[in-house]
Order: sequence, then structure tokens, then C-alpha cells
Amino acid sequence: MDMVNTNSILLPDLISICPFKAECNLAYETASHATEAWLNSYGIPYKESTQKFILGTALSIPHCSQARLRDVCDLWTLLVVADDILDNVPISEDVDGSTQQLLKNVTESLQTAGSFKPLTPFAAALHDWWQRILINITPGCRERFLTAYGTASEAMFLHLANKKNRQTIPDLDTYIKFRRDTGLGVHIFVCIEYSLELDSIDECWENDAFKCLVDYAIDATSWANDKILQPYNYLKSLPGKNIRITLIHALNYWFKAPEDKIIIIDDIIDKLHNASLLIDDIEDGSLIRRGAAAAHTVYGIPFTINAAEFTCCATIKIGFKFDHPRAVFIIVHHLVELHNGQGLDIWWRDNHVCPSEDEYCQMIVSKCGGLFRMAIELLRLFSPIQSDMRKNELIDDLCQALTLLFQIRDDYCNLISEEYTQSKSYCEDLSEGKFSFPIIHALNIRPDDSRLGDILKQRTYYIDLKQEAVQLLHEFGSIEYTRGICVKLANKCYELIDKLEGNLYLKMAVDQLAAIFQVPAETKVE
Repeated sequence: MDMVNTNSILLPDLISICPFKAECNLAYETASHATEAWLNSYGIPYKESTQKFILGTALSIPHCSQARLRDVCDLWTLLVVADDILDNVPISEDVDGSTQQLLKNVTESLQTAGSFKPLTPFAAALHDWWQRILINITPGCRERFLTAYGTASEAMFLHLANKKNRQTIPDLDTYIKFRRDTGLGVHIFVCIEYSLELDSIDECWENDAFKCLVDYAIDATSWANDKILQPYNYLKSLPGKNIRITLIHALNYWFKAPEDKIIIIDDIIDKLHNASLLIDDIEDGSLIRRGAAAAHTVYGIPFTINAAEFTCCATIKIGFKFDHPRAVFIIVHHLVELHNGQGLDIWWRDNHVCPSEDEYCQMIVSKCGGLFRMAIELLRLFSPIQSDMRKNELIDDLCQALTLLFQIRDDYCNLISEEYTQSKSYCEDLSEGKFSFPIIHALNIRPDDSRLGDILKQRTYYIDLKQEAVQLLHEFGSIEYTRGICVKLANKCYELIDKLEGNLYLKMAVDQLAAIFQVPAETKVE
């Protein structure tokens, strides 16, 4: 740690001072293929990114036997895939209990044969791996692994609880300990010990110099990507609704795209969505996101912009994993459309030009529908089902109706939902000076009444002024009009789903979006 500035950490440059020449284990390719086949046997998706961890393992342990390399590769690829899935699980009352139960089941999988019942393929695979390891692992190495595994599991349970309760880590020392506990760094050293068929004495692990080396190595690996992506990772740590990912999986009911492609599509949409939120908050001057301080208020505007742009560029690079000539074109095309719509929205706001409802809806389709349509085109690209033109048109119409429902509902909730007030702020759109759907309706039907427009120009944070604006929207009938439009859009979604011969998952998603319209606007709580 930097002793002058206790808010910063200096990571040692371990690579440049390493006295050894980089070598790769000759059994790398054989072990890689064996690990992939092993994961497939449990129905666990093998991601391309896990190949990097196998290669890293082969470079870290260049002189162990093929069997021991395979054992270590099995463990790390399994943990990496499981960690990716846990990172993308939405934290909510509905899923928190099952997530905790499944994670607990995985943590308890390191037991002897016959004493454990796996609930997931991950737990079953890890239990199988542990039975193999027990044949050759030394008692000391086994105890060190179990102790480190228990510490990491406890830290992960605490992390999930903090995410659910929206609690932050209180200080830097606590954060350092958390990263070291969850970084699985001790496991790396134990795996090296196992792979080289060693059984180091306890005094070695208790040596202060050795413990310091272990901590430095964990810090260097755990935080390598944190520096550039701190704003993005901060936003990702805040619990969101993940509605877009839910809709992607619901839409795939019709496309049947393979699981390996779905994983990449999920990753792309999630990254681009969160990157766009980082930029949106800067462009809109938002101070709160998901009930916490917006990323740019914590990390600064330049650093946050760079993190968002880095994520967008990295996402385009991910598109090449599809190994299809149209995939990257689809991603870039809809990114351009998204920015075109966002630019138009900003231009109206900053020049105080009120668009028509049709112009606003066209902007929504470009800006908010960009990621929806990107996902649908990618699903269609890799679908083994040859859809007819009529079905494609219906799905495109449904995508547009969902996009309009999603954004106009958001405009509606921003003005009347208590949940939005808690997670963002009271009537944030008024403070941004944004021409949202209810405001556009009000200004267009009452062009001679300047009161609402004058409040909007001020971009006020005063509650009294914003309450007066909401009252005007009620008086002009704009709140109820917006509610009626959303109900019509929800009904259109139901109608299109029926024409497409039904989709229970998508209908449930629309039900969730439409639930708020069942309560009078004056007393509405989302």
C-alpha cells in the first residue's frame, strides 16, 4: 500500500522481475481437449474465455505431468464458468433464496463419495473432481485447499448478501481482504504444490515473507483489470433488474439458438447496456443510479467515459467470437443507431425543441430498441429454424411494441413511481429537462400554457417545483393518456405473442411490465 496516500495501492511489477523464462507445458493441448470433454459430459457450457485460463495454467506449471495438469485445468475452468454465471444472476427476492441454496450446495461439494447430493451440474462436476484429487493429494495440501475454499465461500456469501441489501464495503482494508479471499490466490499456490507433487511444511506457509508474496501475487492478478474498468465494475456491482437478458431468453423460445451463442449474446447485450448507462448518466447529469451514487460522481467524468468506451470496443471484439461475417456488422450497425437516437434526444433537450409523439417514438426505436433488435438479429442469425417472412415480421413488430412499452413506461414511472424515486431521485426527468412522453403530450395539447415548459427549462432540483409540474401533467390529462398508451402497447404485445402461437416466458415479462398500470396513478407504487 502507498504509505503516503492511503487511498491508493501500488501493485508490484512481478512479471518484469521474474527470473524465469516463460514456458508452456507440452501437454497443454491434450489437457485442454480433455477438460472441454469433461465439462461437456456434465452439460456445462465451455466458453472460449476459459481457454485463456487453461493456457495460463499451462504457462504457470510448465513441468508437471499431463494427469496433474488436467486436474488443475478442470478445476479452474469449472470455477471460471461458475463465477461468470453467478456474476450475471440478478439479485432479487425471487432468485436470492435459490441462488444462495445452489451456491451453498457447490461449497459443500468437497466431501467424500456417498455423503453428498449435488443439486447442479457444477456441484456434481466439482464433487467428481474432488474424488479424483483425494487419491493423490497429500494431507497438508488437502487441508490448505479446504481452508482456502471455505474462506472464499464465506466471502462470496457475504458479497451476495451485501448486493441484495445494497451495502457497500466500508473501507479500503476490508476491500483488500475481500479481494484476497475471493481471488482464489491461495488455491493457485496449492494447485502448483499439488501439480508438482510437493507437500510443503506448515512453517513455509506461516513465513511472513512468503505470505507477503502470496498477497502481492493475488493483488496483481485480482486487480489487473480493475484499474481501467473500475466505473463499469462499480455499476455492475449494483443490483439491476436484468430485464433485457430475461427478454433475450424469452425470445429465444422461437429461435432455438444454441446455448454457446446465447452466452455470447447475453454478454454483449449486458456489457453494452451497462456501458450506455455510464454515458447516459453523464449526458443527463444524473447523480443517482440504482439507488447509489452514479459512477461518474465517484470516479470522475473522463475516467468513466473511458471505461464505457473501452467496454464498447471490447464488446465489438467479442463479436468476432461468433466467427460469422454478419455478426460484427449487426453489432456495429445497431450501436450507430443507438447513438443516433441518443444524439437526437440530447439535441431536443439542449435546444428546448419539443418533438411530436411520432418523432419521439421513432427516436425510442433507434435509441432504446437498438439492443433489442441487435439481440433479435443475432438470435435469428444463429437459429437452426428457418422462419418464414410473416413470422419474422411479427417478431419485428413485437420487438418494436416492447421497445415503446419499455421506454414510455419508464417515462411514466419516472413521474409517479415511488420505487423510481428511491432508486434514482424524485422526477429525475424534470431535473434533466428531458422531453419525455407525458411532457411531450402536455406541451403539444397546451401550446399556449408556458408553465410546464418554463419549469422544464430550469432543470430544477426543487421538489416543490417538480410537484407543481406533475400536478400540471395530471390536470392536462397527460399522465392518464400515457397510461392508456402503455396499456394499448401491452395489449398489442399480447396480441402479437398469440399470433406467434404463444410464449409463456415473454407473456410473463409483459405481465411484469404492465402490472403498474393496474393501480391509479395518484397512489401508484411500483
